[in-house]
Amino acid sequence: EDQEIESRLSKEMSQFESTEAWIKRLEVSGSSREQRREQVRIELLVDKYEKEILTPEVMKTQATPERAREFYDKFPNLFMQPSTVHAYLILRTVAKDAPETERQREKETAEKARQRVLSGEKFEDVARETSTDTSAASGGDIKVVNDQMPMPPTFKETLFKLKTGEVSAVVESPLGFGFFKAAEVQAAGQRSFEEVKPEIFD
Repeated sequence: EDQEIESRLSKEMSQFESTEAWIKRLEVSGSSREQRREQVRIELLVDKYEKEILTPEVMKTQATPERAREFYDKFPNLFMQPSTVHAYLILRTVAKDAPETERQREKETAEKARQRVLSGEKFEDVARETSTDTSAASGGDIKVVNDQMPMPPTFKETLFKLKTGEVSAVVESPLGFGFFKAAEVQAAGQRSFEEVKPEIFD
């Protein structure tokens, strides 16, 4: 129902500073509000089908520990954990059609901020002072992101090459010039059967 879709979208938007910031992030990833709304509608339909039709029928007729293990072994790709990074970002936003002098100025500002971090200043303090991203208020903390999430290609390529504790170089993207700090990195891998067994039966 429309109410369920809007509720899911509202929860997603609440993670951003404003609706405009959410829409901007969608546009950068090549999507739009209506396209995201349709994706959410499909996600909700799949959830309902699994919970209200498929799962009860399977549980009644087929669910046993042996079958769960067989399912796990047969479809290992369903239980892969993507690469994740708890990341911090300092970004200097600049329009793609901005004059070259302005773009160069913002790049230099980002480079100076990076040098401050490398010289020992706390990333969070430098982010609050210099970043123009919505995450600046939280010290640049953009939480845990995975390599399946929509993100400008140059940012994704840079971020997921970092090791825990590393600070990236300044890179350009449609959002502007920015750099990351990887607070914690988790490599991709298959989750154990014991970990996913409750999900198979859920």
